[in-house]
Amino acid sequence: MAFLGFVSERECQQWKGASPYLPAFSFYEQHQSEPIHASPEAIIQAVLSLDMTEDPIIRRLLMLRQLPGKFWQSLTRIKKTEQPAAFGFDTFTLLHHGSHEVSLGLTGRFWRPMLDVKKLETAEEFHRFTAPDAAKLVLRFSVTQDSAGLATLSTETFVWCPTPQVKARFACYWAAIRPASGWIRRRTLRSVQQKLATSAT
Repeated sequence: MAFLGFVSERECQQWKGASPYLPAFSFYEQHQSEPIHASPEAIIQAVLSLDMTEDPIIRRLLMLRQLPGKFWQSLTRIKKTEQPAAFGFDTFTLLHHGSHEVSLGLTGRFWRPMLDVKKLETAEEFHRFTAPDAAKLVLRFSVTQDSAGLATLSTETFVWCPTPQVKARFACYWAAIRPASGWIRRRTLRSVQQKLATSAT
């Protein structure tokens, strides 16, 4: 399933464990951490308090993503005040926060040079968002524990596109950014693990 992150309509219909905030989707990505010696509640809290720019690799990758926007800005002479803020978890909409899971939502035309995302304040706004020219994304972090009490943190990305045109645009973007996106997800999981290890000492 999900060959290179692309999900067919049939695969989506048979999918188990899809996000209730995005039951239909065409793109999917998943990563898992190494075993973590911490409670699920502590792990989820560490995710929510994480500053992605503290990791030098993630910071450089995010800066690299902003380069097309800065180049476009210089060509079109867009005012600096119109430049979007730095991308991070606070850009997302909090959809769900539980003891073992947190889900974040994001909407917009991610493939555009300026990373055209729309900030929505509530889960209800995210649910009602139906712009025909924008995609919807859910980022889910969930914690599972084995019989020995060791926890594993997983991150899943679901993306839904409302029209074939949007799907085609996002597919090109997905193919280009997926290696870097996967690297960021893995670094994020490692940062959470290191943060918890440091706090435990």
